[in-house]
Amino acid sequence: MRVTQIFAAAALALVSTFAAAADDAEQTIRKTLQSLQLDVPVESVAASPLNGLYEVKLKGGRVLYASADGQFVMQGYLFQIQDGKPVNLTEKAERQAIAKTINGIPAGEMVVYPAVGQAKSHITVFTDTTCPYCHKLHAEVPELNKRGIEVRYVAFPRQGLGSPGDEQLQAVWCSSDRKGALDKMIDGKEIKAAKCANPVSKQFQLGQSIGVNGTPAIVLENGQVIPGYQLLRRWPSWRWPTSNSIASRDLRSWLFSRPVSCRSFNGEFTVKPVKVGICGLGTVGGGTFNVLQRNAEEIARRAGRGIEVAQIAMRSQNPNCQITGTPITADVFEVASNPEIDIVIELIGGYTIARDLVLKAIENGKHVVTANKALIAVHGNEIFAKAREKGVIVAFEAAVAGGIPVIKAIREGLSANRINWVAGIINGTGNFILTEMREKGRAFPDVLAEAQALGYAEADPTFDVEGIDAAHKLTILASIAFGIPLQFDKAYTEGITKLTTADVNYAEALGYRIKHLGVARSTVNGIELRVHPTLIPADRLIANVNGVMNAVMVNGDAAGSTLFYGAGAGMEPTASSVVADLVDVVRAMTSDPENRVPHLAFQPDSLSAHPILPIEACESAYYLRIQAKDHPGVLAQVASILSERGINIESIMQKEVEEHDGLVPMILLTHRVLEQRMNDAITALEALQDVVGNVVRIRVEQLN
Repeated sequence: MRVTQIFAAAALALVSTFAAAADDAEQTIRKTLQSLQLDVPVESVAASPLNGLYEVKLKGGRVLYASADGQFVMQGYLFQIQDGKPVNLTEKAERQAIAKTINGIPAGEMVVYPAVGQAKSHITVFTDTTCPYCHKLHAEVPELNKRGIEVRYVAFPRQGLGSPGDEQLQAVWCSSDRKGALDKMIDGKEIKAAKCANPVSKQFQLGQSIGVNGTPAIVLENGQVIPGYQLLRRWPSWRWPTSNSIASRDLRSWLFSRPVSCRSFNGEFTVKPVKVGICGLGTVGGGTFNVLQRNAEEIARRAGRGIEVAQIAMRSQNPNCQITGTPITADVFEVASNPEIDIVIELIGGYTIARDLVLKAIENGKHVVTANKALIAVHGNEIFAKAREKGVIVAFEAAVAGGIPVIKAIREGLSANRINWVAGIINGTGNFILTEMREKGRAFPDVLAEAQALGYAEADPTFDVEGIDAAHKLTILASIAFGIPLQFDKAYTEGITKLTTADVNYAEALGYRIKHLGVARSTVNGIELRVHPTLIPADRLIANVNGVMNAVMVNGDAAGSTLFYGAGAGMEPTASSVVADLVDVVRAMTSDPENRVPHLAFQPDSLSAHPILPIEACESAYYLRIQAKDHPGVLAQVASILSERGINIESIMQKEVEEHDGLVPMILLTHRVLEQRMNDAITALEALQDVVGNVVRIRVEQLN
């Protein structure tokens, strides 16, 4: 008996010692965290299953870990192997805390749409009556109810307390028939404004405490928070979670991914890296992979999360990339269907497979980044509509002018402006050819052959030298500049294959340089959308863009003219724009889709129906070269034909010293005139007995 009492006393003393140690650890940890001046209050400190590590629960349910002496604080996931399977203890604790908080909201403070028959589960939705995607979700509530899902609404005015959404939500919650009032408000009908003691402010603060920052935000019965609407769009295949366990591959990805941030803890939380799949590991794909690996830490600091290449689809190995350990496939559609992938990077090019790949990725709820100007110019309207429907982002900065961030500049940086016109040298191959013709007096076929040898031009150079590639890019620029749908089929294109060194030299003598220019101009009658050789005054900055470089000039009513210059192609310049898009997508992934930057700069329902003008209705000044017989009165006949059609001559240059076979080149510059008038004039000029051959016509732009 005596021995039993001694052991009992010792055991009690040991328990008391452990309890005192735990109390001391809790006080020490609380004191340490208080000294950090966190914005998030500590709710509890308790020993974790790992000896010496304490679990710190913050208000809202999120979890940290700390050492007993408070000198080490860790943010991340703690796994425990149970029956050979990893269980995420952190996620389990966080979800349990959120579930307890959310499921503890009194039914009388919510707007509840009960399940039909016996309820199988329920979701709690943070909503805002001014949120269009909340309206879309609300349209699915009857079907969810039929499937046994009870929908519970709580208020979250996304623009803050005192906003129009806040006032509307208060009116709903103060109505005697909340469901009826909510239905009417979402249907666009007015309800009587009302004020009462209501839980809107409290629910808004509750949402913020668990990390809600946009609407709709859905909380499942087990406490899992799902931002946005796109996931519930796939409700026919939705598997309502019943376990907090995660697969081994998820544990592996957590264990071997790099930390997102090297910052000291300031109330923000490390989150899983965003996983991307690269489709196409050619020049741009290889550059993108290398930039992501080389600048991983810098990119994570900008994006707020790490970006991890989780899969690559490619047909052949790129010797410039070290891809050991990255899953590889030859099937691009496997990437689009991979449930681990958050963002698909489309770098395969072309119209058909690329279109199917992008639409498949969007259908599966994945964001897309592409450098494919042809795809966007031709199929962009369809792609953007599908992306809006699914609540995902399609980013395409790299589709225009390679490493020059001109899309972002026009769409965001110049958003205060009414854009008057955009003009650009947006094909490096053509610019290289014209530069060589001007500087070295070389003929077009000779320079084209060199461009092909250097890799600047494809074996079939049609897209480059005939202006098709530039027209793809100009179509995109015009849409974001003027807020019109993409209309590549209406763009006018004219190539540089017929240009001669003689015209290049004559232009130089007149104080001009010839560039293969894309021009988009807004006029009273419509939008000019044209790509063609153009004379530009030699003193303009854009006229001095040489070699394979690109430049885009934008004229706005407030900012005036701005010029964007840089590499228009190449492995890493284009990859720079691809990765910049990735960072933008990562930043916006959890935001309300309605608050994201619209694909074409203007809200989809605000796009203009302003027509694209046929080239005959466009206005320009002109350079004309006429091969005329050296007879008296020819110049008078030419002047008469132009005058009869209202075309004024700015200057004339006649090269008698270059007379050949009795023919003298006559070069004229005209003032601006409609193309149709010039067409009529050229027809009449070519009919003159003293004019031999076709009249050479090149348009002139002052760009001032």
